[in-house]
Parts: sequence; C-alpha cells; structure tokens
Amino acid sequence: MAEKIKTIIRLLRKDVPGDLTIENALTRVNGIGFSVASAVRLKLDIPRSTRLSELSDEQLKELNLLLESTDELNLPEWMRNRRKDNETGTDVHLLDTNLMFANRDDLIKYKKLKNYRGLRHMFGLKVRGQRTRSTGRKGTSMGVSRSS
Repeated sequence: MAEKIKTIIRLLRKDVPGDLTIENALTRVNGIGFSVASAVRLKLDIPRSTRLSELSDEQLKELNLLLESTDELNLPEWMRNRRKDNETGTDVHLLDTNLMFANRDDLIKYKKLKNYRGLRHMFGLKVRGQRTRSTGRKGTSMGVSRSS
C-alpha cells in the first residue's frame, strides 16, 4: 500500500504546506525567522533539503516539542526575539500567540505611560523616526487644497 503524502502539517497551531523544506516551513510560524529555523534543523540533525512531508510522525512530534520549549534550543542572546523581558528580566524567545500577546501588552503599557512611543501609537503616527511631512498621510491631513 502506498504511503499517504501529507499536504498540510500542523506546527504550533499553524497549518503549514508539506511541500516546503523544513527551514522554509518553520519560517511560516510567527516568531521564527530563517536563522532560528536553521538552528532548529541543526538541533534535530535533519538534512537541509528534506521536505516537511518527508518527516515521520515521531520526528514531527519531536519538532513540535522543541518548538513549544525554545529554552532547549540554547539560542544565543542575540538570536532571541524578547531580550531583557520587562517582567522577568531574562532573555526569552516567544512564538505564535505568546509573541502577539507580549507585543500587544507592550503597546498598552506605552500608551498608559504616555511616553513618546505610546503617544505616537495612540495617534496613529509613525513611531520610529520616519518622515511624516510628505508620506504616511492617511485620514484628513492634506498638503494644499484648491478651491474650485
């Protein structure tokens, strides 16, 4: 009997196409970039050209367990996406919904403190020093209006 080819595989509450290589498939999960995906692949000792659908059920289970507890990856601090966390003070790497919740909580905290970043977020303006005189105009601001 022919083996079933898995076309869609579930990784951390995310459906990922099975025809992608492991590194490309892992980058589909929020919080995993190419370098973290490479570190995961090396930790599991899987060749680079392996497709996600070619993994056995045991390997997929091991992959999911490794992604759920990213502390086992022993990522260097520069590779983590949440360095010097405000609550714990440690370097952590968050994935999926935990990352979205942390970002949302940071924005709420900035708005409550009414610091510069919080005020810019509140008013829907650019936050990171971009130009606003000529670009980023949405809503009512207009350069020159002509009366007809």
